[in-house]
Amino acid sequence: MTPGFHPGELHVQQRAGERERAQLVGRMVDRELSPGIRELLAGMRTIAIATIDHDGNRWTTLCAGTPGFLAGEARRLRIGSPPPVTDPARPRAGGLIGAIGIDMAHRRRVRINGTAEAVTDDEVVIAVREAYGNCPRYIDPTANHLRDHSAQRRYRPAAVLSPRQRRLIEAAPVFFIGSAHPRFGADASHRGGPPGFVTVHSGTEISFPDYRGNGLFNTLGNLADHPSVGLVFADPADTMLQVTGRAAIHWHPRSDTGEPSRTVSVHITKVVESNAPKP
Repeated sequence: MTPGFHPGELHVQQRAGERERAQLVGRMVDRELSPGIRELLAGMRTIAIATIDHDGNRWTTLCAGTPGFLAGEARRLRIGSPPPVTDPARPRAGGLIGAIGIDMAHRRRVRINGTAEAVTDDEVVIAVREAYGNCPRYIDPTANHLRDHSAQRRYRPAAVLSPRQRRLIEAAPVFFIGSAHPRFGADASHRGGPPGFVTVHSGTEISFPDYRGNGLFNTLGNLADHPSVGLVFADPADTMLQVTGRAAIHWHPRSDTGEPSRTVSVHITKVVESNAPKP
């Protein structure tokens, strides 16, 4: 097996014709937080984290705060505003965790994967296994509407999307997706596009195009082997919408027009909406 990639990633890289590119890009993956990455994280206000619950479902959530709430050491990252206990994506000590810190305004993002070394009401400490920067592609600097989702929020579960929740997804220019391979780790990733790039087919079915990225296919590689997936959306009114379900990858003929050659569909099994308390 090629070092650094698991079978699902290798399969998707091969089918996408990105194997050689993945080998080159994969050299940027580090086993610790470099001084440059630590500096980037220290200036960020938002991080998305992906976890696995007791039933094996993948969930993704958003944590936000003032610059400095993300504090990195070489092998550890401290998140100073953890999700509340009512958040379905709250990490469990010892559990796999994927994270992506993002600065929309300056179009910067950093991926960190590892395990949750400690989880308290004051912080989440990630023991870093992998860390690397991502290119600015598909980051819309005007979409920087993510607020402090770490505050005590009211969470309301449901089985299907309501009409209002469907409209929230259809209007979203950005969301975050979480996946995991039980042996090789969890991963959180950013997805961006024009409003409407996520299609809502019904109260339990959505899909979105998979635009060309860094060629590593961490997310799709996980989904190829383990299709459980978690997505999180947010709107300017501070509503956060989390969904979990099962994903499928649909391949299309390659096009000279630059159209995406892959679509991901998600069958939703649970929906959780939350809002910050009103002052």
